[in-house]
Amino acid sequence: MRNLVSTWRLFARRSGKNWQLLAVLAFGMLMAASLLAAGPIYARTMAGLGLTFTVRDQLSESPGNRAEFPSIALATGEGTALHEAIGRRIEERIGWFAGGSSRHTRTGRFTIAQEGEASRALAPLGELQSLTGYEDHVQVIEGSLPRPTGPGEPIEVALSKAAAASTKLAVGQQVLLAEDFDTCAREIPREDRPPPPPCSPTATVRYSFAATVTAVIEPLDPLDPFWVIQQERYFEPYRLVVENGPVAPLFTTEETMFGAFGAAHPGYRAAIAWHTFADPGKLSRSNFDRASGDLKALYGEFEPLGGGSYSPLISVLQDYGREESYQQAPLTILLLEIAAVAIFFVVLVALVIVERQADEIALLRSRGATTRQVGVIYLAEGLVLGAPCLLAAPFIAAAATAVLGLTPTFSDINDGRLLPADIPFAAFGWAAAGVGLSLLALVIPALVTARKSAVVRRREQARPGVSILQRYYLDLVLAGIAALLLWELNERGNVFTPSSTGGVSSDPLLLASPAILVLAAAALLLRFYPLVLRLAARLLGRNAPPALAVGLWQVARSPGNSARLALLLTASVAVGTYAASYSTTATTTFEERARYQAGVDLRASALGLGDMGLDSPAIDSALTALPGVEQASAVTRLVGAPATQGISGRVFQVLGLEPDRTAAMLWFRDDFAGESLHDLMAGLGAPEPLRGKALPPGADTIRVSVHLPETNAQMTLWARVRDAEGYYQMLDMGRLEQPGWGEYSTTIRRDYSGALPAPLTLVSLVITEPSNRHNAVNLVLRFDDLIAAGDGRETVLDNFDGPPGWAPLPARIAKQDVFEVTREGAVSGSAGKLQRSAGQSSPVWGLYLAQPNIPLPVIVSDSFVASTGAGIGATSVIEIGAALIPIRISGTFERFPTLATLQSPAIVFNRDHLLSWIGLASMDRTPGTNEAWLSLEPGADTTALVTTLGLDPFDLDRTTDRGSELERIASNPLIAAGGAGILYLAFGAVLLLVSAALLVSLWMAIERRRGEFAVLRAMGLSRGQVVGLLAFEYGIVAVLGLAGGVYLGRLISERMLSFLDIDTAGQPAEPAFILQTDWPMVIAGGLLVLAVFALALGLAGRLIARTSDALALRAE
Repeated sequence: MRNLVSTWRLFARRSGKNWQLLAVLAFGMLMAASLLAAGPIYARTMAGLGLTFTVRDQLSESPGNRAEFPSIALATGEGTALHEAIGRRIEERIGWFAGGSSRHTRTGRFTIAQEGEASRALAPLGELQSLTGYEDHVQVIEGSLPRPTGPGEPIEVALSKAAAASTKLAVGQQVLLAEDFDTCAREIPREDRPPPPPCSPTATVRYSFAATVTAVIEPLDPLDPFWVIQQERYFEPYRLVVENGPVAPLFTTEETMFGAFGAAHPGYRAAIAWHTFADPGKLSRSNFDRASGDLKALYGEFEPLGGGSYSPLISVLQDYGREESYQQAPLTILLLEIAAVAIFFVVLVALVIVERQADEIALLRSRGATTRQVGVIYLAEGLVLGAPCLLAAPFIAAAATAVLGLTPTFSDINDGRLLPADIPFAAFGWAAAGVGLSLLALVIPALVTARKSAVVRRREQARPGVSILQRYYLDLVLAGIAALLLWELNERGNVFTPSSTGGVSSDPLLLASPAILVLAAAALLLRFYPLVLRLAARLLGRNAPPALAVGLWQVARSPGNSARLALLLTASVAVGTYAASYSTTATTTFEERARYQAGVDLRASALGLGDMGLDSPAIDSALTALPGVEQASAVTRLVGAPATQGISGRVFQVLGLEPDRTAAMLWFRDDFAGESLHDLMAGLGAPEPLRGKALPPGADTIRVSVHLPETNAQMTLWARVRDAEGYYQMLDMGRLEQPGWGEYSTTIRRDYSGALPAPLTLVSLVITEPSNRHNAVNLVLRFDDLIAAGDGRETVLDNFDGPPGWAPLPARIAKQDVFEVTREGAVSGSAGKLQRSAGQSSPVWGLYLAQPNIPLPVIVSDSFVASTGAGIGATSVIEIGAALIPIRISGTFERFPTLATLQSPAIVFNRDHLLSWIGLASMDRTPGTNEAWLSLEPGADTTALVTTLGLDPFDLDRTTDRGSELERIASNPLIAAGGAGILYLAFGAVLLLVSAALLVSLWMAIERRRGEFAVLRAMGLSRGQVVGLLAFEYGIVAVLGLAGGVYLGRLISERMLSFLDIDTAGQPAEPAFILQTDWPMVIAGGLLVLAVFALALGLAGRLIARTSDALALRAE
């Protein structure tokens, strides 16, 4: 007890003597503990905001859960009990996060008939339904909403305008809802089995009840999430089978459904669905696992009862979990860096304290104190300082996190309010870790000093030795480990790897590589920093000014203090640079990802085989004429494959663009290709269809003379004609049957009826024959006198007397067909000679009009070049549908917006060239444009445009709105501010640490070197030169720390932010991120450090001016 009291007295005296340094040490402990505690607090806060956003964003068009039972008796005791039990179970399981609910009840289909009317074919049908609260979500067009009715009264119903038109019902009309029963067992026809046999009933029964139409209604907002399933299902009439009339949904009240109707039909069974709407505010990171588990359990409980429970919230929560893990990587990296900086600050201050108290420690040792007792004294000091820090740090971290809500970063996320920060238990654990590491940083140097005698310590001060790291080359080992981790990261390309269970996983060692890299840089700096300074002192010592020479000599002789400060500054600036890089890079990457996927302001596409037709210029004009559209273009998106026998399974993405409009509309980044988008588009040629032979007005017949060397009854000659609307017609000119010269002709007409819209163009002469037939010998056909006739006139389209104006369609075989003009065997003058090589036959071959744009100019992805070996200037043949397309590569790109070039190779065509060629070379249906790309005017009504694009004549079902996607990214806290807040906190904290360290270091330098400065003054140096000496010494620290920190921060950012190159599912994302640093933020931080440096030098000058040189020399 006596020893404890004496120890406490000693501790109190020592603390009073060194309270300034202990206060700085306590500040460092508090900063370390607070920064580490801020990690889980901030992560939890962002997780809560992110979950709320995710649920609100992804469930905006559907409820949290839909439980449906197809058949429940409405008014029996068993049915009522089951109905109530289902409702209670839903409330017990998921009611805790519900924000609302509704119940949808739907009966079978009743025939709508008049009193006394017999059954008739195609009679309209009515389907009774009730929906909780529908009255607040509809507008009454005519009449009034249904009221509850009593037993025996006509049921009041409401229906939509379309349903009223299809059933010919009006407000005020009373009808019978009837259901007919007979002895036939009927089934709905299906395409995958034969139709059921006919049945003649032997007995029939009709059951009916009265209903009155009281209102015609429409939904207030068809996109309102209240309409859980597509709103058309509640309002629009439909047909179950062709043989039945239209089915009209009829709204009635829930009171009527379960009251009057149920009482009148106690055994009637109806389909009932319970809708539970999730309240995003009730879901948080701490309970989303429970929500997912309850939803899954509900499905398991209802399935044995014949029902089902369906919830998009399950997949939403799973996606959120992956996204949260994805966003935690930068926070983990930052926490490691912050810990290294904060603890290093504590180490620096602890070393200063121990060095200042070294004589006191030696005195304690000489008075009989053991090393352990010295350690206990310092541990007691640390505990006294650390205990309050441990308790206060989580609350300080929570307060700082909450205040971040007032910053501009969170203005769009939290409406400028304080963030809802709470304190998890893990925050106290992290704070304890910070305090514990700080205690070690204080106690270990004290123990090391206590083991040294006064003689050894004086000798080390006079001649500083090397540290244990350098003595045993541990610093080089650490550098080797850091280099190995960097190599591993470069090999993997990312800190994330796809997880076998979905999402991504990360290697903890790779996540720790930034901290290891900082430590390695620190160790190497401690080794080479003195060597460089000694070399500079030798080179400049004789010719340098006195202050510079003495400064170099002092720093080279005793580099420890300045090196440690340089390390702290380097690490701090590295953290700041990483902070300034992450937020800007991450936000820009997600925005550019949205721009890449959309390509333009608004992109709409057709699902399946639908398209907008082939008259591309007319479609472009129609799209451009839409309100709010500045410029528009129709686009064709297809799938291609190599046109080589024996190669299968490889597919290409094919895009047909209008080059001029695309160059002005498409978002394109400079690094996507080696040339600009304008130059790439210029390589595709002019936006015009391929040429052909124009047919004269009034032409109704085409004929040509063909010489066949032998009978071949399996070949047919066709004329391929393009009309004014861009559609292609195959005109049968007859079988090539007779050997020798023969005349083959066709009438210009549609396949079904009517004339083709003029002007018309003959684009090719096509020959068809069975495919996969081997031809043993070459086949030679000759053509002459291609003529168009009509209105009593004949026009020679080509007499084949001039240079060859035609070319053969490409074939699959290696040796292509050959066309030439020859006099051999001609009827008169010259004839066209088409020679087909022996080998595998092609189903389509023939002639097209030769022109400069064939082979078609294309630009291709680098992956296409890698997979085919064809580079710029090379020609090749690909297959789209049944058409073989000759191409010539005019340019390449690495990335192209809207194309997933990492998944498969891609080819971009001139749209008009592509559609023209498929039209002239293919026997199949010619695909049309199936996408619309729109550039919008400011303030355009995108909702109205999306609606219009979904209607005739466009019929585009899927849209990508770039503006909406960018707004969603800006509102997503996991993207817009996921790491930004804590990064800015960290940057501010490390600047405070550096400022404090700089002030403490200068103060201690003056305290420790008073005698040295007095000697320099006695040698003739002025006080200004002494201050200049300090300025030079610390200027080296500032330059080295700032430059090294920026370089190291950029290096860490470039390596660790590579996780942005994959998405939350672990798949490669496009485009690749580009490291961007918020240089104004970095410069502001550097200027702040320099300002503190200048302030510290000013204070140092005042302290030196107040110091008496005589007293300083006498003290020495």
